[in-house]
Amino acid sequence: MKKNNILLVLATLFLSVHNLAVSAEIPSHVSWTVVGAGPTGILTVGIILDHGVSPDKILWIDPEFSVGRMGKLYQDVPGNGTVRQYIALLEKCKAFSEVKTPAIDLLYSLHPDQAPQLKLIVDPFLDITNHLRTKVVALQDEMTGLDCHNDIWTIKTNAATIQSDYVVLATGAHPRVMQYEGITQIPLDLALNKEALAKQVEPSDRVLVIGSGHSALLIVKYLTELSVAHITNLYKKQIVYPVPTRLGIVWQEAGLKGEVATWAKTLRMNPPENFVRIYNTPDVLQSCLAECTKVICAVGFERNELPMINGDDSLYLNYDRSSGIIAPRCFGVGIAFPQQKVDPIGNVENLVGLPYLHFDALIEALNEDM
Repeated sequence: MKKNNILLVLATLFLSVHNLAVSAEIPSHVSWTVVGAGPTGILTVGIILDHGVSPDKILWIDPEFSVGRMGKLYQDVPGNGTVRQYIALLEKCKAFSEVKTPAIDLLYSLHPDQAPQLKLIVDPFLDITNHLRTKVVALQDEMTGLDCHNDIWTIKTNAATIQSDYVVLATGAHPRVMQYEGITQIPLDLALNKEALAKQVEPSDRVLVIGSGHSALLIVKYLTELSVAHITNLYKKQIVYPVPTRLGIVWQEAGLKGEVATWAKTLRMNPPENFVRIYNTPDVLQSCLAECTKVICAVGFERNELPMINGDDSLYLNYDRSSGIIAPRCFGVGIAFPQQKVDPIGNVENLVGLPYLHFDALIEALNEDM
């Protein structure tokens, strides 16, 4: 018992010393704070640097700096973006041009219209992350508090308290989970990895996949290859493929791409015998749940939990969906705060893919601050 107490004291002392050391290295006030180091956070730091903000005035906070959820969980997932689009992201920031690595060279060597595994963009982003961490003030920690008084933002982490003129939240999202009693639900993170999914299903399983997009159809593809007894896909939207147009509409590149698109095009003419795709209604859902043995929900993502701003979380819910502005001098970007667009025929859609990231309001603020 005494030994355990001594170890606890030593551990507490170590953490205290570590936190003091970290706090000493972090300035008390910065111009810009970026929270999150997924692809959106990486691009945000690059854009701020490109606008001439001094690197020592940029604070970048993330608990891991490993390209977010994409880098941690989805590297082996076939992407829904093309090499052309990924290269365009890398060329979006002049600050990235300083980074020359084999991973970046490999991406440039691929066919522009190929839709590769996400690892092909994760590895370049990781190289860029490691480079940017040597330039800006990088704090490997978790944000625990966020408040604003007199137009100055106060950001708290486990190890430091910092004031900042501007804050950008690129904090990411996690798969939305639905609750169905009495039925085994396979988490989306596992289902998107074919090897992991294979360990979750049996040949006798009747699997229900709920969702209309890239992730849902990729999982259906995996399940047909794993030879489960039956697969039902409930959808709300029809499958969409890129359609070239002479009108210059931004939606021309929307839709399935790569191996998932190639496979999905066979569904209408030559569907697997053990597969059915049904439009999702409440009655249909209940009927399918009664017949399935396992369910996989691929119904989008929801924002990761964030600390309340001045004790209120309504600002996150009511952010400006056309600009990403959460509050004065506070911006939300990426999948946690998707931009809404209305297509030419009036449909409202959240743009959550990497090619559709929006930084207009952020760039406007940077231009005004120069």
